[in-house]
Amino acid sequence: MDAKEEMRTLLGIGRVVRAGGVDVTVNAFVFSQLFDVISAAWPIVDLLVDQKAGIMEAMTANKAAIARLVEISTGLPIERINALPISDGLRLATAVYAENQVFFLEELTPMLVSALAPRTAKSSSSDPTPPVPAPIEPETKPAGS
Repeated sequence: MDAKEEMRTLLGIGRVVRAGGVDVTVNAFVFSQLFDVISAAWPIVDLLVDQKAGIMEAMTANKAAIARLVEISTGLPIERINALPISDGLRLATAVYAENQVFFLEELTPMLVSALAPRTAKSSSSDPTPPVPAPIEPETKPAGS
């Protein structure tokens, strides 16, 4: 992340993307949205971890999840997102990913993969109980640093 992106993130200023004839601000996810984001992304990561699908298949099988992530990031209603022209929808979804890439790659994916790992280890089991995510250890830094 360069200095400009870091400052934009610290100030809470997202990317502005033209979609559906209007400027739409794509924001980084915030803590209060965490469980909505996990809920939306879970089916995609689930397919990938189980190796039931490649990335494109996982995303197309869960297109509602993609629209939900765009909704969370932009605040646009789902109906409006789904009615966008293809090029605008792709531009918006790409911007959501770009704005939240560090979160997706360094936080969410490892968290979901570790939560799903016990299930994949016993994939032959017929136990329908969902896995419980491992506790997350907060990063700590010495005061004043």
